[in-house]
Amino acid sequence: MTQEKPQKVSPVFFVSTVCGGPRGSALGLVQSDGNPCFGVRGEKQFPTERSINDFVFIYEKGFTKMRKSDVILKLVVLSLLIALGVVISPILRVEGMCPMAHLINIVCSVLMGPWYSLLCATVIGIIRMLTMGIPPLALTGAVFGAFLSGVFYRMSKGKILMAVIGEIIGTGIIGALASYPVMTLLWGKEGLSWLFYVPSFICGTLIGGSIAYVFLRKLASNGMLARMQRSVGSVGYHDQPSVVADSLTIAALGGILWVVIKVASTAFGLTAPAWNTAAIAAPAVAAATGLIYYFCKTKKVKEANAKAE
Repeated sequence: MTQEKPQKVSPVFFVSTVCGGPRGSALGLVQSDGNPCFGVRGEKQFPTERSINDFVFIYEKGFTKMRKSDVILKLVVLSLLIALGVVISPILRVEGMCPMAHLINIVCSVLMGPWYSLLCATVIGIIRMLTMGIPPLALTGAVFGAFLSGVFYRMSKGKILMAVIGEIIGTGIIGALASYPVMTLLWGKEGLSWLFYVPSFICGTLIGGSIAYVFLRKLASNGMLARMQRSVGSVGYHDQPSVVADSLTIAALGGILWVVIKVASTAFGLTAPAWNTAAIAAPAVAAATGLIYYFCKTKKVKEANAKAE
C-alpha cells in the first residue's frame, strides 16, 4: 500500500477582508497547494482561488516591506557603531594599541555577524586614517579580528567568549603579523620585526575584549541580546549564565578597572608611581577573584549534587 506524500505546510499571515479592504492578520498554516489547513481560521477566509491569490500577493508585499525595514534598521545600527567607533577610538590609544576599536568589533560581530563587522572595522579605519592621521595600523589592527570574531561567534552557536577569542587571534596574532610588511613597505618605518606589534595588539584586544565581554554578558543574562539580534535580522542566540561565564565576567572587570585608572590618572594628571601599580594590579586581582569564585562555586555545586543523590 503506497502512502500519499504529505503536503508541505508553511506559516503565513491570514488577511481578512472588512469593508472592501484587507484588515488585520492572524498567524496560520497553508499547504503547498495554497489551501489552508483544516482547523485553522484560514479555511473560512479563502473560499475561492481568487481570494487565495489575492492573499498571496498581499502577504508577499508585506513580507517585502518587512525585509526592507530590516535592512534599513541594520544600516542605522551599523552607522551608529561606526560613528561611536570613530569617536571613542582615541581613548587610551597609542601606536599599536586601540582598545576601544576592539570593543566595537566584538559588539558588532555579536549583533550583526562577521561581514557587517568587517565592513564596520574597514570604514572606521579609513575614517581614522583620513581625519586623524592614523597609519595603516587602523586597518591591519582591526579588520582581521572583526571578521574572525563574528566567525567564531557563529561557529560556537553564540558563545560570547569565542567572539572575544576570535578578536584576540585575528588582531593580536594575524593583524600584528600583517602589520609588519605593511608598515615597512608602505609606510617606510624601519627597525621593525614580525613580532614587533604582537604584545601591544594582544594587550589592546584583552582590554577591549574584557569590556565587550562584560557588556554583552549583561545583555545576554536578561535576554536583551537575543532580542536585539532578532530586531536587526540576525540569528538570536541564548548564551545561558554558568559558573564559567560568571568567573570570566569577574576576571574581565579587571580590564575595565585598568581603563578607569588610566583615564582618571591622565585626566587629573596623576603621575605618582602608585597609580601605575594600581593599574597593573587591578587585572591581576580581578583574575584571582574570578578563579577563587570558580573553585568555590564549583565545590558548592558538587556538594549540592552529592546531597541530592
